[in-house]
Amino acid sequence: MFSVLYNNSGYLLLQISMRGDIAEYIALLLFPVVFVGGKKIFDPGSRQWMWLPVGMILVCYTHILSMILFALFLGCIYVLDYKQINLLMVKRLSVSIIITVLFCLPLLITMLMARSKTTVIIPIVPDVLINEAVSPSNLLYNSLNNAIPNSLLDVNLGLVVAIAGMVGILTFKHRNRELKIMEALGLFFTFLATNLFPWFVFQNTPVHIIQFPWRFLGLATFCFSFVFAELCPKKSDRLIGLLAVMICTVSFTYMHQYIYNSQATQRISNDSCYKQVATDAVYTDYMPTATLKDLDYTKVFHSKQNVHKHIATVNGQQVKLPQKSIISKYNVIQYKLTNLKRGRTNKVILPVLNYGKNYSTHGIRTQVSARGETEVTFVAKSSTQVIKVYVK
Repeated sequence: MFSVLYNNSGYLLLQISMRGDIAEYIALLLFPVVFVGGKKIFDPGSRQWMWLPVGMILVCYTHILSMILFALFLGCIYVLDYKQINLLMVKRLSVSIIITVLFCLPLLITMLMARSKTTVIIPIVPDVLINEAVSPSNLLYNSLNNAIPNSLLDVNLGLVVAIAGMVGILTFKHRNRELKIMEALGLFFTFLATNLFPWFVFQNTPVHIIQFPWRFLGLATFCFSFVFAELCPKKSDRLIGLLAVMICTVSFTYMHQYIYNSQATQRISNDSCYKQVATDAVYTDYMPTATLKDLDYTKVFHSKQNVHKHIATVNGQQVKLPQKSIISKYNVIQYKLTNLKRGRTNKVILPVLNYGKNYSTHGIRTQVSARGETEVTFVAKSSTQVIKVYVK
């Protein structure tokens, strides 16, 4: 029941549909693994606590921000369950942290090395945090309406999870402390997703990196799904089956609306359009700082720069490269350049970001341009030449 409810929730469907955020979607699918390990850390007779470092490592290599949110979630549980904390729990938690850090070192070192060579733009929020949080009335209305968000301010829990959250309030009449904690956390994270929480206090703090407070709805979805599944009668197969069918039906109506009513999918009528949709996306997050030098970050948010427009600078002149002249693969991108000075030195700034490790083939000198792009200098063998840039 938990699996059906959680995986068919409006928030997870949002990640895989309108947002197309595959990394965050996978991280949310791994969250139950992290949770099991985090809870079993208290059980002296269980080895399942090892799922904690395993899950955290997988999440780290998928979506680092989710790792931070999941750590916050576990921190809340440990604070509320402080009476269960003992020496064994502390040892297991310490071992989990050490294992996670060691296995994530390749990723962390790579990021630190890149950061040491060039500063990068942290995720840009076009507005202050509190304005990116959802209003309580919109959250309730859109959740009960099972609405597809037309904007990021319309993100919601979805009908089924909203009902599950309401049903979960009954746990406060039960003696089960674990369910009370989970329901309370679900309500707390829902509260954090709204503008009722004073997000303006954290505007100029590292918390700003979460970008969108509604990300906490992912944690709330997990809590409400867990509580509802625990409240379901354990011996009534027919009831469970009926509920599962109802949940899936509601999910299908959500996807039906998305496919047939969402403007976002009208452009994806066939597989060949996916590449265009992906390459048309405009982001400035994690670009080298030099790319937006002297520009107002919030004003140029989602505005196309030369690197987005595929504009190269060939010997001082800007040239828009046709799509057919650009071929990209896993770690290499090649450009077919024309109107070069044959037999002479050519300086070309290619529309591909350079974090200090880009390189090319023999005879082509590569360096970082003043705008954080890839500058190549070479003697052209002909007026038309293919240049390959490799990315470490």
